[in-house]
Amino acid sequence: HDNQSVMMNAGTTTLAVAHQLAQKHNITVVTNSVVLALEASKHANLHVILLGGEINFEYQFVYGNLTLTQLKDYYADTFILSADGIDAEGGITTYYDQEVEICREMMEHSKTVIAAMDYTKVGRMAFCKIATADHADVLVTNRTASTAAVGELQTKGVTVVTATETEST
Repeated sequence: HDNQSVMMNAGTTTLAVAHQLAQKHNITVVTNSVVLALEASKHANLHVILLGGEINFEYQFVYGNLTLTQLKDYYADTFILSADGIDAEGGITTYYDQEVEICREMMEHSKTVIAAMDYTKVGRMAFCKIATADHADVLVTNRTASTAAVGELQTKGVTVVTATETEST
């Protein structure tokens, strides 16, 4: 919504969401993604805070103690989380161990957690666990997500919102 603050971790999905946020007014975006910060800074209605820390040059995100320390000073209305998997039993997972603590801290400092993941990540587990599935208040995914996996997530208290490809872009 207009006049809110949003935390976003690194990922192609959060980058796509950032483009949609450009339609809103007076949004503060806190991110550890170098690419997302650069793209979002092109929009005058988005105030962007790029966290400091060590840089993962391959995937263009910052991480480490400096990043975690800086995050402790911020609170956001929403954390929009991009991850590599969400499963009712396995939880929210990623392949990038450097980003696990960053995501946990962003969850801790946000009122609402929205997991934004395409259908291939629903019902799937990656290498590193970020949190249990119920840490996501809402999952936004494609309509082609596994109905069984979606149902299991809903029994964990996750609200699932689905959209077609054209609706979600």
